[in-house]
Amino acid sequence: MFAYFGSRKVLNMGNNDKDSNSNQTAQETSRLFSFEFTLSIKDGDEIENNIGKEPMVFRSGKGDIMPSLEAEISAMQVNETKSIVLAPENAYGPSSEEHFREYPLCDLPESARKMGEFIGINSSDGKEMIVEVARIDGDKVYLDFNHPMAGKTLVYDIKILSIEPLAE
Repeated sequence: MFAYFGSRKVLNMGNNDKDSNSNQTAQETSRLFSFEFTLSIKDGDEIENNIGKEPMVFRSGKGDIMPSLEAEISAMQVNETKSIVLAPENAYGPSSEEHFREYPLCDLPESARKMGEFIGINSSDGKEMIVEVARIDGDKVYLDFNHPMAGKTLVYDIKILSIEPLAE
């Protein structure tokens, strides 16, 4: 499963921000937020959750999560719950045909030669990317390089567990 907040449990843990009271809302930057979440597709399946598991932690104001999601969380207080609905343009963007690439079918392992199959490939900078087999046409395969959540309306059910100030 993809980690839609990023693959790290704790994000950008620097210490160059001002102290503030942990009982205040999350509106100011320079705070460490801990929360539970459930991520679902609107009118669809649950994708991921951390309920009863290690909380998600991020540092505000550092671009670690989508700006639209951070803005919504920033208005919340400790122990508050909220359902946050993000349209594609406020999440991972629309799905775009520009992100489809054609390859020879023989370049794909036989086990991956199915529409809807997700495969890992190495990008030009050496990072692994997850892409979807979008279409097979004769001896050609079309891979979808859009983010897996592109074009989808996302629903985050959030509960703020703590808001901690960060020292300068």
